[in-house]
Amino acid sequence: MRCLVCGIEIDEGIVCQACQEKITEEMCFKVAQYDVFKPDNRIWEDVIRRLDNRYSFRNYSLELADYIPGDRKNFVKIYCMKLLRKTDLSVLKKDQDEVITKAEICENSSSLSDEEKNLIRAILLGLYLNNRDWDNVSRLYKEVNASGGYFEPYFVLSNYYMKIRNYDKSVQILNEAKTAVSAENLRWIDELIEEYNVRKAGKKQHYKPEKRADIIEFYKYLDSIGIEHETLGNDKRGKVREKDFKPLHRYERSNLPDNYVAFWITSEFYVRSNEPVEMSAVKVENGVITGKFHEYMKPINKPKNPKYVSEELYLNAPPISEVFPRFLEFAEGGILASVGFYEQHKMLSRLARYSQMDEIYNEILDVIEFYDSNSDDLETYTRESILEKYEISEGNNGEEKAVSSYELIEKMRK
Repeated sequence: MRCLVCGIEIDEGIVCQACQEKITEEMCFKVAQYDVFKPDNRIWEDVIRRLDNRYSFRNYSLELADYIPGDRKNFVKIYCMKLLRKTDLSVLKKDQDEVITKAEICENSSSLSDEEKNLIRAILLGLYLNNRDWDNVSRLYKEVNASGGYFEPYFVLSNYYMKIRNYDKSVQILNEAKTAVSAENLRWIDELIEEYNVRKAGKKQHYKPEKRADIIEFYKYLDSIGIEHETLGNDKRGKVREKDFKPLHRYERSNLPDNYVAFWITSEFYVRSNEPVEMSAVKVENGVITGKFHEYMKPINKPKNPKYVSEELYLNAPPISEVFPRFLEFAEGGILASVGFYEQHKMLSRLARYSQMDEIYNEILDVIEFYDSNSDDLETYTRESILEKYEISEGNNGEEKAVSSYELIEKMRK
């Protein structure tokens, strides 16, 4: 190995003893950004040639920083970690924990200027934005100033305001950033400004994360700061195919259960199929209702001429993939019971498939099927006829239909 400063051969390390005091922060930053494919330093070119991976030369910037005394060492290391990842707001994942730890030290250091501390906060904000850590983003973005000679604070803040749809603020910050960037980066700034103006005009989608779970959390953050946003729809691409959905677990015992969840799925007609728009249920323990569940849900296709639920209730509702898991959480693994199960069976399976589930683990009690199996009557019963037989009201909406199923089960038990 050769000393990166004077070039003499050394047994270990990357800088000889005589040159340690000559190490400067500027050298650390230069190494972190060095073009290893177009070396302009003979000593460094010789070092790079001996490495298995050329890019690993840039990592020497972190070792060089160890020669810097005091707290400034932490500042230099964080900035070098950012420079090692030129094209991103954040730092490499392997460095994130170290950056968070060192940032706290830098915040309380007396050897750093206000501008340098602002830079560290901006790098940390970029990390949280990249990880979609909205709690920390909300805490930190107000502490970062778009000012000074470092470009990162401008870029990170403009990116934040772009994400929350404040394009005017984002463009304003980018225009101010032109004083803090080199001439070759001005074109890049103008391209970003153009992109944000296109988003503002509605010609390009607003920002949202790729994964559904991340979108849900992001929309919650927008709600918390009063930003209007589009409704999260039902993603057909993520659904489980019908042929891959496992059979339901039928309730096959000869006695009615004491504990169960009586449910009803309200649907509206669309062309050749019914679209589920409402989920209602009552939880029953020892024959007594102990809890109720009721939510509207955004259908896959928009029904025409709805009969049971007004459009404004289900078109502005959460998607199936949010509502159905909440219903299963309410059911707590209990037996799911319904009257008129054929259509409800199909609806239940569809809700599960659109929630990316290939199986429902709860046992399913079809009350009409149970009656047919345990009665001497030879008549064929429908939901309407069996409710009439037991003098139970059909119910006018989903919530009442769930209760009528409960009332029927309890009358049958007696």
